[in-house]
Amino acid sequence: EEYLGYGPQDAGTPKESRSWLKEHIHPEHARKFESVLRDYVEGKKERFELEFCLKDVEGRWRWFWSRGKCVARDS
Repeated sequence: EEYLGYGPQDAGTPKESRSWLKEHIHPEHARKFESVLRDYVEGKKERFELEFCLKDVEGRWRWFWSRGKCVARDS
């Protein structure tokens, strides 16, 4: 949030966060981002790793590297 200049209220609820992300992710990275995250959430992948750009409040693109690993899932 600080890096991009937005406050915590800007992303809102989880559903609003998804919309916010779609509006701020670079168009060239959106499809891969959705695909990798979907596979991870659906349990097809145990880990995820992504490089992508998000637009800051001044309209500049900022690079991010995000990775994660599931340590537990609900049955």
